[in-house]
Amino acid sequence: MDPPVGMDPVVGMDPPFGMDPVVGMDPPVGMDPPVDPWAEQARRQAAHQKARWRRRRRWLLLCLAIIAVILFCGAMVALVANRVSDEAAVVPVEIPVTQTTSIESLTESTVSPNELVTVDEVWLVDRGAGVFDWGVVVSTPRFAPTRSGVEVDVRLIDAGGEIVEAASGLVDGISENSQGAVAGRLLGPVVGPVRIEFDVSVGVPSSDAALGDILEARALDRNDDTLSGRIRSSSLDDFTDLTMVLVWRNDAGEVVAAVPVGIDQVRPGVDARFVVDLVEEMVPEGRPDTVFWLR
Repeated sequence: MDPPVGMDPVVGMDPPFGMDPVVGMDPPVGMDPPVDPWAEQARRQAAHQKARWRRRRRWLLLCLAIIAVILFCGAMVALVANRVSDEAAVVPVEIPVTQTTSIESLTESTVSPNELVTVDEVWLVDRGAGVFDWGVVVSTPRFAPTRSGVEVDVRLIDAGGEIVEAASGLVDGISENSQGAVAGRLLGPVVGPVRIEFDVSVGVPSSDAALGDILEARALDRNDDTLSGRIRSSSLDDFTDLTMVLVWRNDAGEVVAAVPVGIDQVRPGVDARFVVDLVEEMVPEGRPDTVFWLR
């Protein structure tokens, strides 16, 4: 049955004029919808967590920066300390040389032995770790003739006056401008020497040339702990079983390190190449200041 004229059916009928239905009805004009307290609390808690995390992150970054600075400073201090210790380690301790000199002539001569041979330099150096370098350098006085067969006997003496090491060597061809040397190295003595004594015989007049006048160390190059170079000979003869003694000096000209290097052979007209490993040698920076030749 149709509803009365002008009346809609109950189902779906419009609400009275000006009134919205309850379900889904709009709020009055100018009024916001009611706020959900749980959603608002969750929003504020999330914002609080973000702010707190930002503060923690700033403190964390600051702490990391401070730790990095501390580690960097510690590394620099350790590097400087190691460098200082390394530099201190390569400075040998030099023993004051108390020398006893005796120059004698093995032949009859009316000339004093001291006028035939002179002692120019003596060294006894404690290199540390039970290593001791020693040497005696001789030449002739001015206007004296060249001499060969000059024998040098060396004794290293400890604090108790006992002989720790004895050695000897022959030097040929020394003159006023050509020095000769007897040198060596003492390893691991039970008691270290504190004094060097030596006797020198004057040998005989000779026309021999000194090894320093015949042999020349050329093109010396120092690369970190490696020293390389060439040996040239102006002699027409071969030299075998030579010893090249590399000497470093301090600013006062005193010997602070001497490194002996064995040379098997040097031929005329052919440069002999050599390479010296200085890793375990406590020597100053740079190339050696003096080279002596022994055989």
